[in-house]
Amino acid sequence: LAFSAFNHPLNLIVHQVFPGVAAGYPVIVKPAEATPLSCMRLVGILHEAGLPKEWCQALLTSDLDVSGKLVSDPRVAFFSFIGSARVGWMLRSQLAPGARCSLEHGGAAPVLMASTTRARSACRCSACSRTRAWRVRSRKGSPPVPLRCAWAIRHFPTSMRAL
Repeated sequence: LAFSAFNHPLNLIVHQVFPGVAAGYPVIVKPAEATPLSCMRLVGILHEAGLPKEWCQALLTSDLDVSGKLVSDPRVAFFSFIGSARVGWMLRSQLAPGARCSLEHGGAAPVLMASTTRARSACRCSACSRTRAWRVRSRKGSPPVPLRCAWAIRHFPTSMRAL
């Protein structure tokens, strides 16, 4: 059983559906309400390629009661959820005994940057308004200063790696 998020609809669903199908398990996938077309097309492509319809099905619903009934069904062996923490933990609490799960929650995606990092050169993405980054001061005890940047810094100085 896979519930997916809106922000990368095709990529996320592929990462949820293909491992289950490849391992020999049927999958029911519930895409985000805002982006169902990628999911519907992917399921159609799998069926066109010869996968039996029972092995991958898409379900469009915004009803949390329906979602809860799906999750609590004892036939569900694995639940994959990508979305908000509130909904993910609520659905996880309804899992049938023995069912395993994987929860991936979104968030502010904080980034730590060394005090020597040039903030302007680090900001090269269009999603900067959705995430937060903090510049770490080099003096001990001084608080981090918030920045309007979200680009992940790949190489931290040696002194920062312990964080």
